[in-house]
Amino acid sequence: MASKQDELFRFVEYSPENAERIGYSNYSYWRSVMQNFLKRKSAVFMLFVFVGLVIFSFIALAIGKYDWATLVTNTDLAFHKPDGEYWFGCDNLGRDYWCQVWYSMQTSVKLAALVLFTFPGSPMIYYGDEAGMEGAADPFNRQTYPWGQENQTLLEWFRWLGQLRKGRASLRRGTLSWLAAQGPLLAYLREVPGEATATLVNAGPEEQTVTLPGGGFQDLRTGESIPGEVASVLPYSVRLLGQG
Repeated sequence: MASKQDELFRFVEYSPENAERIGYSNYSYWRSVMQNFLKRKSAVFMLFVFVGLVIFSFIALAIGKYDWATLVTNTDLAFHKPDGEYWFGCDNLGRDYWCQVWYSMQTSVKLAALVLFTFPGSPMIYYGDEAGMEGAADPFNRQTYPWGQENQTLLEWFRWLGQLRKGRASLRRGTLSWLAAQGPLLAYLREVPGEATATLVNAGPEEQTVTLPGGGFQDLRTGESIPGEVASVLPYSVRLLGQG
């Protein structure tokens, strides 16, 4: 039996070159992924659409003939059809549709920042949020700060919120009580002895009203006095009201 095994098997010298040649594979994971991706015409088409939209988003802000930071209502342009100036036309109030997209993004950031600065706890801001810096997927989520290209409207809003929180003890250590929390309306009150701050957030398309305890409140942004105990909030807007 041993002699037969010796005839069938024999030891060979180890050769690093031969071992590497036998174990070598020309397979590439990413090449395989790209080959499969390119076979799907719908995926390739959507990739071009996505890249086109990203490029257009930057170009539109640079060459557009409108100020997207302020949404202007002009009834003379109601239902205006797309042309060289208003690329996507206007709505029933004469507001540019493309401008509305960017304005709504800015409004969303302002609403979120106001809740962040008026809620209990320490506000945390990821660098660039206050300047309107966009994120997206890696590596765009690690861009440097946009020095000289900040969104001045948002920057001023964050500065005002920071100064307001610093100057009002009720926002730093006040108690929290809910005034309204239903549908698109969120309203709450922060209080310390001798001072109260009411935060009103309306994320809906219709005007909302909130009942304030005790009255005597003042709009901390405009200085307007609120008569009685009922305050209104315009669609997609916020109000900060102070007492004391």
